[in-house]
Amino acid sequence: LRSKEYGEAKEAAELWLARDGSAEPRIVLANVLERGGKRAEAKALLELYVKKHPQSSEAKRALARLGGGAGEQPSQQPRAEKAPDLVQVVAKHH
Repeated sequence: LRSKEYGEAKEAAELWLARDGSAEPRIVLANVLERGGKRAEAKALLELYVKKHPQSSEAKRALARLGGGAGEQPSQQPRAEKAPDLVQVVAKHH
């Protein structure tokens, strides 16, 4: 992500996260962080959620994709196909 896009996507995901306690905004924020070069921060965010919500298969899969946790194996689908335009995803939820 370019710097401006990263900032906008991160801000939008954080706002969404503040209003929604589910896994989805955390997964989107983790994707934004990873794409911004902050993989450790992304993993920590998901690890904390999975620790509190061990039943969340979505969060476990996202964490496994980042190389953490004992989540389900990530799909073999190329990453570019799995990564939606994060700004649009977040914007649609506001």
